[in-house]
Amino acid sequence: MKNFDLITLGETLIRHYTRGQQRLEQSADLGFGIAGAESNVAIAASRLGLRCGWISKLARNPLGEKIEREIRVHGVDTSHVVWTDQGRVGTFYIEFGSPPRATHVLYDRANSAASTLRPEEVDWNYVRAASWFHTTGITCALSRSCLATVLRGIEEAHRGKTLVSFEINYREKLWTLAQCRSTLLKVIPGVDLIISSAEDVKRVFGMKGEGLVLAERVRRKFGARRILITCGSQGAVGFDHEGSHHELSFERFPISVVDRIGAGDAFTAGFLAGLIEKDFATGLLHGAATCALKYSIPGDLALINRTEMLEVAAGNGGGVRR
Repeated sequence: MKNFDLITLGETLIRHYTRGQQRLEQSADLGFGIAGAESNVAIAASRLGLRCGWISKLARNPLGEKIEREIRVHGVDTSHVVWTDQGRVGTFYIEFGSPPRATHVLYDRANSAASTLRPEEVDWNYVRAASWFHTTGITCALSRSCLATVLRGIEEAHRGKTLVSFEINYREKLWTLAQCRSTLLKVIPGVDLIISSAEDVKRVFGMKGEGLVLAERVRRKFGARRILITCGSQGAVGFDHEGSHHELSFERFPISVVDRIGAGDAFTAGFLAGLIEKDFATGLLHGAATCALKYSIPGDLALINRTEMLEVAAGNGGGVRR
């Protein structure tokens, strides 16, 4: 039996955000939290019952210590974080809008400690001790050394019979579509599960189609045994390792949006938890329920528990708990 169900690898940032719908230029104070795609997944999956760990590199200062502490408090193992006295912690700022004004994100993450992570700094026995290893295109975009670390991670995971999950997560403020495409064409063929939004697949790889048609095209192009494609408000589709297709409509999960940032990470966490616990169909159901709950919570983190996720999955969410 493996020591961990899931190990994730990626950068976590300090998250500043405006109160209400204020603009950054008028804000006298800002909210202060943490956020990172891979740590978001680890935190939510841990709260759903998985044994999770997180790998990154942090500056040894109060901001780095805040990030590590807040991830660890949710039950995520942080014993293999790489600490450095050099560099800085990346930050980002969210200016929440209200229609017709969009929400804007301003990054200040260049030359962060996490972007200097090198393959030789990671204890790969730690990754091989997990059933699944998860990372994203965001990590690949940070630097050449981070890309090399991701590629080494995939290699080392498979050496230990650890399955690899990879989410495209295209960020236009980190790299161009052409850079993303050329890089991921080298990365994705080595993974066991590809996760993406339909929008990212279309933009990055120029694919056409909807739902299962799009998922099948991704499967054929990259040869991954498992494919998960989220299709916005329409739901999610995919193929399991036996080639069977699965679909889930989101109509059964009515939501009220408090904060949509982090909802995709919540879906990924719920999906991986359900997949590891049982099967692909359970993953879709648990992913959708986790995502729906996250929409109701401010901040990037899906601060939920397994019981309420199962209640929403069963159609029993809402109401007043006394």
